[in-house]
Amino acid sequence: MLWYNITMKPTLSTTFDSKTIHALVKDLAKYAISFNHPYMTHAFKVEDTLIHVYTSNKVVFQGELAEMIKNKYVPTQVIQTHAGSDEVGTGDYFGPVVVCACICDEVALQSLKAHHIMDSKLLDDETMIKIYETFKDSIPHSMMIVSPTKYNEIHQKHNMNAIKAMLHYEAYRSLSHKRKLPSLCVVDQFTPKAMFYKYLNTSPSETFPLHFETKAESKYLAVALASIFARAEFVLSLRKLEAHYECSLPKGAGHQVDEAAVTFIQKHGHSHLKHVAKLHFKNTSRVLEHAKKE
Repeated sequence: MLWYNITMKPTLSTTFDSKTIHALVKDLAKYAISFNHPYMTHAFKVEDTLIHVYTSNKVVFQGELAEMIKNKYVPTQVIQTHAGSDEVGTGDYFGPVVVCACICDEVALQSLKAHHIMDSKLLDDETMIKIYETFKDSIPHSMMIVSPTKYNEIHQKHNMNAIKAMLHYEAYRSLSHKRKLPSLCVVDQFTPKAMFYKYLNTSPSETFPLHFETKAESKYLAVALASIFARAEFVLSLRKLEAHYECSLPKGAGHQVDEAAVTFIQKHGHSHLKHVAKLHFKNTSRVLEHAKKE
């Protein structure tokens, strides 16, 4: 019997063929955990989500990421040309906010078949950067990068969701100048459609009518790829900031980030914090309070 409590979590189960099982086991190898079940062959844990593989080729997904991970191994139902957009950096204290929109046409869909494109949550930094470097010149895309300095300036007048809405819209507008947009343009939904356009103080555009869908990265290849492109650019931008200031700038917004911010202030002064961090995060008040005590 498993020692952890898996009740009250979203649960999905399916049966895969041996080839799909092999791909899943290979992709999730670093998330492997111990198990004690006579008919189980593998067990993994990705964040709060458990994946159990059985001798019958049945796979059970339990946790918040259950649907997303399962759908990575289900043949996509979106096979026509489409576009997708996603954002990263909004939950990270350090670094920019990045939004990417890209188009996956028939050529791209074929070329990506040889690569198991997964949501960036399941990929390490180097893999995302490798995918980005491989496809950035061949797949039409547009990248919006807002530095911490610029973000802090904009945030004085606009909240996070308003900023994201503006960036998604601008990413699509920029992409439309490079290539005619397909009829299906998907936004990984972070706010209701009506609110999205309210933030923009405009109406839906006939030039590129946007389709909003939650967990879109698990259903639309273009959204999954946009997520990877954006995350890769975020990581590369963060590394440039680290090199410039000669300080470690961890991802996320936890205790480790607070410690890094304290070190940064000690080295460069709190006036420079706005150039590397999003100041409205609660980390700022904690870090400045700590600095006062020293």
